Amino acid sequence: MRIFHESQRGHIASIMQNGLVQGSSGVKSQNSLNTKTDKLLDQHRPVAVKTANICREKNIYGYVGIDEKIIDIIDGTHRDLAEYIKNSSLVVLELMPEPTQCYVSDLDRYDAIKQMVDLNAPLDSIIPLIGHYWSALVPLQMYNPSDIRRPEVVITSDIQPSAIHVIDIG
Repeated sequence: MRIFHESQRGHIASIMQNGLVQGSSGVKSQNSLNTKTDKLLDQHRPVAVKTANICREKNIYGYVGIDEKIIDIIDGTHRDLAEYIKNSSLVVLELMPEPTQCYVSDLDRYDAIKQMVDLNAPLDSIIPLIGHYWSALVPLQMYNPSDIRRPEVVITSDIQPSAIHVIDIG
């Protein structure tokens, strides 16, 4: 299994010098609805999730890759890696973090919560979905691709430059 990440071209030099640092905001974290959803999820983390240092607002996120395919977080399609890189407006990086610091979450469950947040649904109607989201989180070593259609890797530690490989710098 491989882990990929995307970043803007202008950030690559800094990433390759300083690594990826938890809490830094990426291009996809700029969305205010994502921010609201992440805050809500973090406010309702189970004890085991807190103990594992998993936090939607500060962790680093990645895409799952299997062989020469990448699982697209938009629709769960297993896309050819070369084709995905060609069509991406961002630079694709391969990450090699410590596997014990990685978990896999279910973006379908995340989006269900995000939709309820967007609709300003009452908290008591969102809480069961939050429990459902956190209960589906699995350590990377236990991840089975057939269990989660749209996986997202959650990395709970900084990633040093030596553990980052630029797949395409254009």
